[in-house]
Amino acid sequence: MSPSNRNRQVRRHADLWADDIVTEGAEVLAAYAGGPLAGGPAVTRHAFGAGTATYLGTRPDEAAMRELVRDALRRAGVEPVVAGLPEGVEAVRRGGHLFLLNHNDHPVRAAGTELAPRDVAVLENA
Repeated sequence: MSPSNRNRQVRRHADLWADDIVTEGAEVLAAYAGGPLAGGPAVTRHAFGAGTATYLGTRPDEAAMRELVRDALRRAGVEPVVAGLPEGVEAVRRGGHLFLLNHNDHPVRAAGTELAPRDVAVLENA
């Protein structure tokens, strides 16, 4: 799978299935790099009314999926609860509390707080 990012070709891996997509007005975000559908659309985005749909015709590798999700979040105006968190750290606000969850197998420092592996911190009025 070759995602196109501002005319920049990046090769990514995809597996499990490969849909033969007819775009009918959709923008092609990535094309199949090999196999019987080589050169055909693998991931598309289509604006309709006030919304946008992204269609994945295959299962992209982790890096490609991360890029696609981040792009969709950015386009939708979704902002992180806490900016700049390390990879594998989740932040959730509930009322006046900030929950920091370290999903990593190693310690991290996030939002000024030390978190042990697989640790959770609850910060009040944060």
